[in-house]
Amino acid sequence: MEDVLVSDQVRGRVIQYDAFISHRGSELKKLAQKIHGDLSGLGVLSFVDSHEIRKGENLSVVIVEAIRASSIWLVLLSKGFAESPWCLDEVRMMVDERENGESKGVLIPVYYNVGPDDLRDVNRGPFKKAFRMHRKSEDYCLETIAKWEEGLKQVAEIWGPRFEDYSR
Repeated sequence: MEDVLVSDQVRGRVIQYDAFISHRGSELKKLAQKIHGDLSGLGVLSFVDSHEIRKGENLSVVIVEAIRASSIWLVLLSKGFAESPWCLDEVRMMVDERENGESKGVLIPVYYNVGPDDLRDVNRGPFKKAFRMHRKSEDYCLETIAKWEEGLKQVAEIWGPRFEDYSR
């Protein structure tokens, strides 16, 4: 995803965000929207895909530019997070941006029904099935999958709050 060239049209529209909210849409969309709304109420400008992407825009281009334009990356990790190549690419990009010194972004993991140990070893626990599926798929090379795994391992070393249930 980071290899995407950003068009001038999108580059001119994407603004500096205080926070980028990464989440597995089908699981934590309500929570992501609630956080987005709460942050907005505090004057914090956040990016969440369901609010910021316009119809007809190239999803990956907008997301790449929004990650680069954000100073805080809030990653809502859930049992289904690893099923999404988009989510895994976002995490990998955030980790790469930090490692390469291209961004001073602060990565904050939020563990929802998962924990750091689940990220350290994706071959067991809730991510096992998703990574097995990615390895069997012809859509992703082993190098990409290894980068996803390494990105999750690095995130696991960052403290973040844990939640067991969100029903609001």
